[in-house]
Amino acid sequence: CGGIYRITANVPGREWLKYRKQLDAFTNAYYQALSQIRRQNSFIKKFHLFYAGPTPLAFRIGQAINETMIGDFIIYNFNEQSRPRYKKIFELSKK
Repeated sequence: CGGIYRITANVPGREWLKYRKQLDAFTNAYYQALSQIRRQNSFIKKFHLFYAGPTPLAFRIGQAINETMIGDFIIYNFNEQSRPRYKKIFELSKK
C-alpha cells in the first residue's frame, strides 16, 4: 500500500469554489501531489481516487490523468445517499 494522500480546501463546503484562481491552485496542488506520490512510491500499479467536490475540479482531475505517470487509475464518486457512499465511476487500465 502506498498510503493515503489528501487534498482539501482550507474551508471545505459546497460553496468554497468561487474564483478561477482557486481552481488553478487546486490543479497545481493536484499535479504536485501526483508527482510526489510517484517519486515516493514508484512501485504503485494502481491509483484509487476518492473524490467529493465540485464538478469543475473533477474536470481538472480528468485532464491530469496520464497513464504513463500513474498506471491504472480508478475514480470513485461520493454520494451522501448511497451505500456504500463511494461508487466506482471510471477506470483507466493499461491492459
